Amino acid sequence: PAAAPGGGVGAGGGSRPPPEPQPRPMYPLNTNLMKEPAGGPGAPLHFRFQFFWVIWPCVGALVWYFMATNHNEELLQLGIKEAHSPRELCQVVEWGFKLQHESMGVKVGFCVFLYVFSFLGVIILGIINHRYHQYLDNHSTMKDYAALLTGLPKLSGTVPVETEVTEFLRTETGQPIIGVSVCWDIVRQVNIIRDILEADYEEFEGEGGEGGDAA
Repeated sequence: PAAAPGGGVGAGGGSRPPPEPQPRPMYPLNTNLMKEPAGGPGAPLHFRFQFFWVIWPCVGALVWYFMATNHNEELLQLGIKEAHSPRELCQVVEWGFKLQHESMGVKVGFCVFLYVFSFLGVIILGIINHRYHQYLDNHSTMKDYAALLTGLPKLSGTVPVETEVTEFLRTETGQPIIGVSVCWDIVRQVNIIRDILEADYEEFEGEGGEGGDAA
């Protein structure tokens, strides 16, 4: 780890301009996000999970429609049959009560199917996603382009630590190192750094407010 800038951390003390953003390739609109890890391995796994929960209600609705039409099509009208008078309302309630009891076996069978389908479907989805994650992990991912270095001496934050370490690694390894992210030891200066960040944020908000008023 590198030590935070010593001798007082002030505005502009040891600060360096951020690196220039690098252009990134754009994915086409027809990209299948269930297969292409556009945002890392977690993205296709997430979209596969979402796809499963789109298929699940569709399968449930189709199975209920099939079971209802084969037993009694009036089951499809339960809860939606209209009544235009108190007398008709009583008739609808009585009709629904009798129909539900007559169709108890069909409803229980549907609930059993839906439970088994949900249980097995989630297990199968978990197995498929786990295997697909292993497949992605065997190929190049973001973590394959990073390395954790330990045992480095403590360095002062008043010098461009990232630049020096990057150049050192490029020289010693002969690899095109893109950059280095340093773990700063700021335990003793947390309050000072927090005050600086809050001051920078307030200054940024003030500049934005003035610009908005001028516009």
